[in-house]
Amino acid sequence: MLCKKCNEVVQASEDVCKACGTPVFEAHNIKRRPRVLRYIVVVAVLIASGAFVYLYMQDMINFDFFGGSAQADVEIPGTDDDFFVEQTQESDPEAEGAVSTVRDQATRQALLADVHAAAFSYVTQLSLAVPFISYGGYLFNQADGVFITAQVLAGIYTLELTEEHLEEEKLVLFLRPSDLAVFDEVNLPDTSQMTIFVGLETVTGVGLFSVFGYTEIFRENLNAVISSYLPLEGDALRPQALDAVFAATRAAVSQQESSSFDVRYLAHDDNFVFVTVSTRGQSHILRHHIFLRGAAGLTHLLSDFESARHPHVAINQAIPNFNFALLPEFILSQTHLIEVDEYGVFDHHFDPLLPPLFASAAASPAVALVILPDVWQVMRPMGDGMFVQEFYSWQETEAFLIQSGFPLYILRQE
Repeated sequence: MLCKKCNEVVQASEDVCKACGTPVFEAHNIKRRPRVLRYIVVVAVLIASGAFVYLYMQDMINFDFFGGSAQADVEIPGTDDDFFVEQTQESDPEAEGAVSTVRDQATRQALLADVHAAAFSYVTQLSLAVPFISYGGYLFNQADGVFITAQVLAGIYTLELTEEHLEEEKLVLFLRPSDLAVFDEVNLPDTSQMTIFVGLETVTGVGLFSVFGYTEIFRENLNAVISSYLPLEGDALRPQALDAVFAATRAAVSQQESSSFDVRYLAHDDNFVFVTVSTRGQSHILRHHIFLRGAAGLTHLLSDFESARHPHVAINQAIPNFNFALLPEFILSQTHLIEVDEYGVFDHHFDPLLPPLFASAAASPAVALVILPDVWQVMRPMGDGMFVQEFYSWQETEAFLIQSGFPLYILRQE
């Protein structure tokens, strides 16, 4: 600082100017440094701060929890050719970039066991109400559209997971042990029941912990198994009775059914056919069949899951890569179906744009469903008149009919 009176240098700790004796702070007796220097300092600080924030955000953006997103857009974790990237410095485990080997194997297995216990408890508590499936090999909460990761489990206050459990990338997989047991290095029973595995990459492969204990598998073998669980998605098509797919499906179903039947629902894509049939004259007793399409025709894959509370779970157990877009809106185990003499009551010609679930006009009290463009009307007798309730989506209409307990039946698709 400079004294305004004599222009001599004054130290910040001095109360008076030594040269002229003038009080330093009297009448603002200070000549401050030029403003331009202060501006330069401020700008430099801002630039440095901006650079730090940019680099920090870039680092966070590029940091990949479990190899992919766990959001409702159902982006499958790890959809590249390899789900586990080969390490380039396996010969020196302590080298930078190599797989961490800080913890001994016993500690590593204990951490995996903790995460597995949390995942197992979470699924067990909610499995009756929430359908958990294997989506691309990973444990997936279908109701919420969320992959179950260690981070998700750590956010549930009843599950005791610490920061130590989250330090290394742990994969929460949902696989059939029989698909892993075919490899010589794997020690698992040959069971096809979907099982929770918590995986952690090691120097030699991937360590997996489940209810069957700890085992290891080579990366390329686990990649192959997970790849086979990727859903074969495609547009769901609704053929009419004269279409070739319809005729082929009828012929295939006749090999599974012991009596005459009516087709109530049929949808297909390039890989699968889903069909619902009823015994002729028994419109309230329905059965599902799933077939695989191939060059040699249709191959039967699954039946007898009509009573399943969550048909998605039953199908996923048997066919992990099935296209769920083929499923109908109705769930047989949750729908009150009745027998209706539809040939005498309804003159219905199949229209693939109309929903397959209808309310019955043969019930007491009678319920009728009228479909207008973008409007669904549910009509019920009330006193001397008719009560009409309108809905503007089929999902709302179906939910109302099922929750109200109205008797329903499913029209023929032929």
